[in-house]
Amino acid sequence: MQTVRVPVGLLDSLFNIVGEIIILRNRIETIVSEMPNKDLKSTLSEMNRLISELQDNVSIARMVPVAEIFDKFPRMVRDLAKERRKEIDFNLEGNEIELDKAILDAIGEPVLHLLRNSIDHGIESPEERRHLNKNIQGKIKLAAKRTETHILIEVEDDGRGIDTAHIRRVAVKKGFIQQEEADSLQDKNILSLLFHPSFSTAEEVTGISGRGVGLYIVKSSAKELGGTVEMITQLGQGTRFTMKLPLSTAIMQMLMISVGGQVFGVPSDNVIETLDVKQEDIREIHTNKALVLRNEVVPFVLLHEALGILVPHNQENYVAIIISRGNKFVAAGVDAVLDQMENIVKPFDPIAQQCKGFSGGMILGDGRVALLLDIPALLNFETLKEERFTP
Repeated sequence: MQTVRVPVGLLDSLFNIVGEIIILRNRIETIVSEMPNKDLKSTLSEMNRLISELQDNVSIARMVPVAEIFDKFPRMVRDLAKERRKEIDFNLEGNEIELDKAILDAIGEPVLHLLRNSIDHGIESPEERRHLNKNIQGKIKLAAKRTETHILIEVEDDGRGIDTAHIRRVAVKKGFIQQEEADSLQDKNILSLLFHPSFSTAEEVTGISGRGVGLYIVKSSAKELGGTVEMITQLGQGTRFTMKLPLSTAIMQMLMISVGGQVFGVPSDNVIETLDVKQEDIREIHTNKALVLRNEVVPFVLLHEALGILVPHNQENYVAIIISRGNKFVAAGVDAVLDQMENIVKPFDPIAQQCKGFSGGMILGDGRVALLLDIPALLNFETLKEERFTP
């Protein structure tokens, strides 16, 4: 017999134990760093190797093919298409890709909402598609892809795309924004309204859509998993939503930074680079600050100002951490970069989750508690990609 059945609860328990061992390891490393004993440090290095191997094996044991979730959607798509009197060619890609069980369980509802959105809002009726010289059978693709550090879940259709002018009119009509603001906002900012709770462009509420909760649930679910949602659309050509999720939800690689004498963590996969910045490198553009990085102007924000932390005097030098989201960048000025480490992140309770800019907490090697920063959310950093949709 080559395999045995193991309850999911047991795997979860093992995963939590590994996380606690990592916290203890960090504590031991802090203590040992102050000791000159070479044998002790050598033993600790070997223990780190074994802990890493244990963590990798437990993580592999929790991996499940996305087919477990994906295989449930073809019938649902077929039934909804029939209900809306639309013809849809539904394709699945990447069924063999494996995900952490916790992430797989969490993406079912968001993917369902994205598929419903494509069926109801994206794909045109057969008559409309015939009039537009399109194949009367609309195409929807659900795909899973894996990069070195992330899992990508994509829902793409070749439907009508998103009309930003229509969104502007609906937003003004429903009181989300004023007409003057609607006229001044760029298309990417108008599109972000689709993720606002209770916002919907549907004329009537149906069993599929119209309540204004679908895309908000997608965004909220991705954020809870430590990921993002990116959208690309072109009018008349189609729309693609991409959920970008971490490989694991609990144990993360992070950059430890100091801001106003306090220690925070930043997910390493969001950080492109770090560099020393002098006061003269910072430019003033109207009321905003910017940093010239290799002939490119990058918005610059002092993190202690964004966090409301008082500092005793103006600093002359900072360390800038360059954060990416999609194909956009922002530079955050911090006092110092302390270390790069692996740690287990404890999520906030539901009330504390309302605090914008914080993703959870962790226990440091010296026993202190540090908060994990969500810098893009803290700075209202736009998440939508600025690129052309290519079906």
